[in-house]
Amino acid sequence: RGSVCETETKISQLDRAHEKVLGIKAGDHVTWGEAKSKIKEHFTIENFKEACAPCSWLKTGMCEKALKKLKGIS
Repeated sequence: RGSVCETETKISQLDRAHEKVLGIKAGDHVTWGEAKSKIKEHFTIENFKEACAPCSWLKTGMCEKALKKLKGIS
């Protein structure tokens, strides 16, 4: 709507939750490699489910599967 995404509030909530888990803040610049390293180091399945709870993709299992693959979990 206008110049703002209809889900802006939810996206901002997800961004803040991920910033907290990963130890980054808005405006930080990280490479994709650095981001994957931070995800592997800081995300557990438990805090992933908490941080991503509002996301409509959570129920697909796609992100959890990718996190497990990154962490080497079966």
